[in-house]
Amino acid sequence: MDDDSISLVDLNDNIGDCPDAPVKVAIIGMPGVGKSEFIQAILADGPAGSVEQNTQGSSTVYTYPTLPSVYMWELSAVESTTDEYLTCKEVDKYDFFLILCDTEFSEVEMGLAEQFSKRKKGFFFVRTKIDTVLQDSSTTDPHETIPKTRFQKHPSLAMKNSQDLSISGTLPKTLFQEIGTKFSKYPTFAISNRSVSDFEFPKLKTNLHYALISLKRFSNIGSEAETVKKYLESKLNEWKDVKINVGLVGESGAGKSSFINAVRSLHAGEEGAAEVGVTETTSKATCYPHPDNENVRFWDLPGVGSSNFPRKTYLKDIDVEIYDFFLIISARRFNDDDRWLEMELNLRKKSYFFVRTKFDQAVRGHTDKTDEFRAKIIRNIQSKINIPASRVYVISNVYRDRFDFPRLLEDIILAVPSLKKQSLAMTLCGYSENLIEIKKDALKPRLWKAAAMSGTVGAVPVPGIDLAVDLAIFVHEAKFYRKVFGLNEETLCKLAKEYDVDIDRFKRAMSKTGAMSLTKVGIKSALVASRIGLAFATKTGLTSVLEVVVPVIGSVISGGISFALTYGFLKKMLDDFASDAFSIYKLSADKLVADSIATQLNVL
Repeated sequence: MDDDSISLVDLNDNIGDCPDAPVKVAIIGMPGVGKSEFIQAILADGPAGSVEQNTQGSSTVYTYPTLPSVYMWELSAVESTTDEYLTCKEVDKYDFFLILCDTEFSEVEMGLAEQFSKRKKGFFFVRTKIDTVLQDSSTTDPHETIPKTRFQKHPSLAMKNSQDLSISGTLPKTLFQEIGTKFSKYPTFAISNRSVSDFEFPKLKTNLHYALISLKRFSNIGSEAETVKKYLESKLNEWKDVKINVGLVGESGAGKSSFINAVRSLHAGEEGAAEVGVTETTSKATCYPHPDNENVRFWDLPGVGSSNFPRKTYLKDIDVEIYDFFLIISARRFNDDDRWLEMELNLRKKSYFFVRTKFDQAVRGHTDKTDEFRAKIIRNIQSKINIPASRVYVISNVYRDRFDFPRLLEDIILAVPSLKKQSLAMTLCGYSENLIEIKKDALKPRLWKAAAMSGTVGAVPVPGIDLAVDLAIFVHEAKFYRKVFGLNEETLCKLAKEYDVDIDRFKRAMSKTGAMSLTKVGIKSALVASRIGLAFATKTGLTSVLEVVVPVIGSVISGGISFALTYGFLKKMLDDFASDAFSIYKLSADKLVADSIATQLNVL
């Protein structure tokens, strides 16, 4: 399955914890379709002891096994006309429906779908007893497949020996044509209640799980376009409100101030930079916010073991619990106080990193090769402190893209929970292959939110693509991606100066986005010129994904096709900026190698 596949997994990825809003799922169908067996199959796949059921009138309710406050209602069989049945069962109190059928879909199932659509209720079709159908099938070609009119699978859900769960190799081609084109956009799953691992039962469980999460998240938003847009905007920018506190501990002269400047992409003397060259002992915690995100704060903390900050009261004095993680910094050797602090942080389950600074100065006075000398330093540290080599970072505050500085940035981003991970990935600047991928992954959850926003309030038609979008959102996202990847003018100028490279050389390396005009006119031209969005919409079948899951939300976003087109274009932009960031990294790495060779030749 290729990387362009999308499902509800994408729409729910990393957008926050699932709220506790209750959701009611109704299982509905004609007599004998296997409702009870289906529910038992779902429940059997949940954690032990999760099954709860009780009878209310003619219906039985079960607790969904893998999500809080989700209930499955087994409704009595449909034996009257659709209107009479729905009135009797008070269907408006349910949030989602699974329409089960074990033979050909009839006017009854079509009538249910019609009524659920009018009521803006989401639903899936489920064809049960498919194993029996196949046994009786007269299909001569064993490779005939279900038409691909349903969700495609997310690549992370790939199963062994199966490229696409939407393809069931022996299912008759005509099996689902009876649904009709009117409802073909709704997911339809062919299952056997006898096995939760065969046919399309795994895919049904995955899509149902994320559909329920979507319902829980959107349950209290409302249906007004402006309200929806404000909600999406809040989710798009919630990373900005996350507070992250980083504590730096080390003796005077260890390079804490220089590190604080380097990690915030500042140089000594610039506004907001920490004062360097001061050898006085830190007497109180000093906060240095990141210039691009004031909620990411680096704290220069007093060292442990002095008369003013003895071990006995040190953790209380610095208020240890407010920090997300610690950097224990030294320019020489780590001492007994550092070892004590490490043990105390372990007891409190606090993350920490040992950082050996000024490696560029140290390596100049030795004949060992750089890698050999670095390994020698790490072995020396390990002889004093029992810590894996991977938790020691040998860096230079002068050269942020050399030695272990990039790896340190990668690891501190990965050490925090998801929303804080997004915040650090979007705030900290650096170039390495892994860091670029981390940033790209952090930006992916923005795609669907921005695409949905662009089709609500403020959308205007764009001639040439038959699409209404808010171009200002595209411009904002493009500029944001460029800054996150360090491709904006200010960052490139600093990088060019650091590497003694003409900035035009960096700009020429940006073959994907260098010539893109990040204005409404420029974005509009790119939209018209690129058919990537249309190709993406066709390829992924994303045109109705929001309508399927949460019809009220889908109805205020200017049509499924608009959503798919804008999503596809934003995804292409993200891929292009990431590609150009890698080109800059490669150019920088090549320059480092050339400088290293020149230095070695001069020594010889």
